Amino acid sequence: MLSSHPRLRLLLKFSAGLVAVAVVLTGFMVATAALFRPDLTHRPAMPSVAEASAAQTARAARIDPIHPQVIWRDVNYAEGARAAWWPKHESPILAELVHEGKLPPLAQRVGPEPLVLGGVDGLGRYGGTWHRVAINPEDLEGIIPTRLSYVSLVRWSPEGYPVVPHLAKSWTVSPDQRVWTFTLRRGLRWSDGHPFTAGDIMFWWQQEVLYFKSDTLTDPSFMRQSGKLGQIEQLDDLTLRFSFAEPNGLFLEKLASAVDYFRPAHYLRKFHPAFGDPQFIADTMRAMNLPSPQAVYKRIQHRLNPEHPRLWPWIY
Repeated sequence: MLSSHPRLRLLLKFSAGLVAVAVVLTGFMVATAALFRPDLTHRPAMPSVAEASAAQTARAARIDPIHPQVIWRDVNYAEGARAAWWPKHESPILAELVHEGKLPPLAQRVGPEPLVLGGVDGLGRYGGTWHRVAINPEDLEGIIPTRLSYVSLVRWSPEGYPVVPHLAKSWTVSPDQRVWTFTLRRGLRWSDGHPFTAGDIMFWWQQEVLYFKSDTLTDPSFMRQSGKLGQIEQLDDLTLRFSFAEPNGLFLEKLASAVDYFRPAHYLRKFHPAFGDPQFIADTMRAMNLPSPQAVYKRIQHRLNPEHPRLWPWIY
């Protein structure tokens, strides 16, 4: 008698339909999951007892606010290539390229003022596989510059403070803390071998932040103080001046937390709407099926573009 009620029959049909849809979706997900299942035939090798013990010891370390851990090394560049800290070894991948004549020898590639870092666990080992899980491409995009690469003018130490030099070898600040001046290391290069200069930071500032006037392409938030955007000036190839209308005593900390504020101008210029050949950009826009020249530029300078020169220590 209940089943003869029109509303009840409609409800039963609707419920049956939902169940059928759920069954179909479940079957579809189970079937497609097999297509994307990771290859588990080659599992990572288990660490030895000694390696596991060393890892446990490292995890047991405690933060010491009186003597914070620092991996940056303050070296005397006047010692030159004879110094014990001078780079003398390289990845076997790069050594093979040198042997094939595709790269100059290490001694010719190292600049006169290299960045020297001391590993927490001593000298590292070349090679190996780093297994990392990401839930989507955007997750990976955020992990690369902030955790795996972390390139900035200055950097945090493992426990936070002190903030130490990185791409910049030194800096000064005005008494009122409104003007910060940074000097870059000599001999810095992009991954394609092209020199890295203050002009690459100015390209980001002038041709992205000020040209596009959009936070969707780049994030200049670390350049804001009291709601006002600061200014960047290039004094020469190795010197930059950051100026603010208000005192900015925490600018060093902001800068240490900022990434991705420099661009390889020599690579990106031809894709930029203000400099690139309009026909070349239009052809690229059609080839990539993108709606605008700005979209082309954004795609080319994206972190996941493997052709984009980087300052990262990774090959992919």
